[in-house]
Amino acid sequence: MQIEFNNIISLNKEEQLQILEWRNSDKVRSNMINQEIISPEAHLSYCEKLKQNKSTLLFRVSVNQIPCGMVNFANLNYKNRTGEYGLYVVDERPGIGPYLGRLAIYYFFEILNFYELHIIILSLNKTSILFSEKLLLFKDPYINKQEFNINGKDVDAVHYTMKKDYWEQYVKQKYEKNLLSIDFIVNNKHYSFSTN
Repeated sequence: MQIEFNNIISLNKEEQLQILEWRNSDKVRSNMINQEIISPEAHLSYCEKLKQNKSTLLFRVSVNQIPCGMVNFANLNYKNRTGEYGLYVVDERPGIGPYLGRLAIYYFFEILNFYELHIIILSLNKTSILFSEKLLLFKDPYINKQEFNINGKDVDAVHYTMKKDYWEQYVKQKYEKNLLSIDFIVNNKHYSFSTN
């Protein structure tokens, strides 16, 4: 299986607008902190600004050359080597989500060489909470009560942190079986998964 991450700033306008279509869909938007519909003009302007913004990386993900989702790294702090991660998958093929999530975490720790990864999930998004704990192996969540006001309602948020030592001592080996067979490409560069 080939999985490719392409930075959104390297995509053409039509490809960037396809990502906006996914993001504005009810299925994706209903699980986001910002649930507003984003206009094409605002989206294209945002993509342009990302060229100067090193604290955010947005990747369109393709599986076997079929675009199927997004991986987002935000609030990247290159001094402290910390950041946040988000993912959405629009592909209905079984098992795609775990591959994308695990490769995103691999990318964060092994390729970016960062040390602490954070995720924030709305407490209403039970599927993502289960996905993060059971398939991505995040642990020890804490809940921040009424952290966000979405559509006039206070919503709790579940926070997770994964540190590099936990990644190296436990998680990386658990991912190995699933990722060894992946041809992983980021911006046209091939990477091989190794637990050594």
